[in-house]
Amino acid sequence: MRILDEGSRGPEQSDVALACAAARKLGAPAYSPSHYVPVAGGGGVEVMELCVPIDAGGYLVASYSLRDALIELVGPTLTRGQEVSFTEADGTRLVALGTSRRSGTRVFTSQQLIDLPGAALMLRVDGWRAAPDLFPNMLTALVTAISIALVSVLVLLARDTRRRLRAERDLADALAFRKAMEDSVITGLRARDLQGRISYVNPAFCEMVGFSPEELMADNADAPYWPTELAHEYQQRQARRLAGGMPPREGFESVFMRKDGTRFPVLIFEAPLINAHKVQTGWMSAFIDVSEQRRIEELSRASQERLQASARLATVGEMASLLSHELTQPLAAIASYASGSLNLLGPDAKGDQGEVAMAVKRIAEQADRAGQVIRSVHDFVRRRDRTREAVAPQALIDAVLPLVRLQARKLGVIIEVVFEDRLPAAMCDRTLVEQVLLNLARNAMQAMDSPDNTGSRVLRLRVARAAAVGGTGQEDARRWIEFSVADLGCGISDEVAERLFTPFFTTRATAWGSA
Repeated sequence: MRILDEGSRGPEQSDVALACAAARKLGAPAYSPSHYVPVAGGGGVEVMELCVPIDAGGYLVASYSLRDALIELVGPTLTRGQEVSFTEADGTRLVALGTSRRSGTRVFTSQQLIDLPGAALMLRVDGWRAAPDLFPNMLTALVTAISIALVSVLVLLARDTRRRLRAERDLADALAFRKAMEDSVITGLRARDLQGRISYVNPAFCEMVGFSPEELMADNADAPYWPTELAHEYQQRQARRLAGGMPPREGFESVFMRKDGTRFPVLIFEAPLINAHKVQTGWMSAFIDVSEQRRIEELSRASQERLQASARLATVGEMASLLSHELTQPLAAIASYASGSLNLLGPDAKGDQGEVAMAVKRIAEQADRAGQVIRSVHDFVRRRDRTREAVAPQALIDAVLPLVRLQARKLGVIIEVVFEDRLPAAMCDRTLVEQVLLNLARNAMQAMDSPDNTGSRVLRLRVARAAAVGGTGQEDARRWIEFSVADLGCGISDEVAERLFTPFFTTRATAWGSA
């Protein structure tokens, strides 16, 4: 039944306008804030507007009654003995269903935020419960009194036993707690006496350096985890500690040696070891292996540098797009003037006019070539949605060749392009494939530009049907097209091959792109 009409809504409909403006901005349906709409015959309803943009233009506006929506969402059993309501975020109640609060009852409230596009509502449930009686009846009071009396007797009887056992239990708990802490922490702990001998190590420290507790606490002057080249420095540091020198509160870094001879960085925190009589008996040290942290910091630094390089490349791409757009018109004018000059000179120009006509013709050709390069740059850097389309392999190669030839001419690289006959169209995202081909070609030319490469510099681009690989049948393989980029560089060493597929790995000082 329609209870809302245009006459009762008012001419401005500001809430609908706000919802439609939000829908247009988001490109998705949006709700308006709740508002009160009077209806014919007196009274009114609290409604919300839903505005849905239509592809053909305009909007579809739907009005929802909050009371009817609450009735549809809440079952009858939920409203028995409690009240369910929609409220504003500030607590203003809009509509409510259920039982009103009775006097002498307590309120139990639960709220849930309903976050709608363009608006927000709060679903609130208020439950009413009477205050419980401490003793509902005399029988309960009697049972409670007897229970309290029995507990009191048991407490008095167990007091002496608890006093005798408390000290033993506390000591056992303290020992077990200390042992659990020693076995669970990943921080290495080491205790030394005032003579510099190791009196305690935890399992984490033994695992860190690779020595057993017996080897570490042996009665010798030198620690087996000291690197040979740093032993003198460690002895001086230990002498300062034994002389009473206080270590820095923030700790200090050092280098330890594992049993297999590998070095690793550690962060050391030291503090005096004080006994129960407030007397210093040695030094307690905590060690943290920071080798993984250093590796992560190095990866983060390399990643940050590459992100900065990507940001610079994005800026260069925008500049290239702008320049290509600005240069298109001058080049078109040059080509037009050249064509006009050729028309004025005529096709039968002789002598000096013939030479001028030839020069003008070359100007037109170079202008057209420059336009192709600029269009390739613009197509490469422009933003576009990823779409798959049928593209001829020849068109993919022709799109990147102008950019590849620019660098090839600079590096003295010869480009060879080989196409198999009657290749089908490739169903792909044209921009992504062109970017991969361009990156591979640039990588290949940069590899051949190495000082170690003394051979010829030839870059071969080959496009053919893919051969059967592994379990792929011959019929299935013919559905694929293989793009091959081959160079005559120095090859890949075994060390590089192990890290070839590691994220952000590169052998160049600056990375332009990789595929």
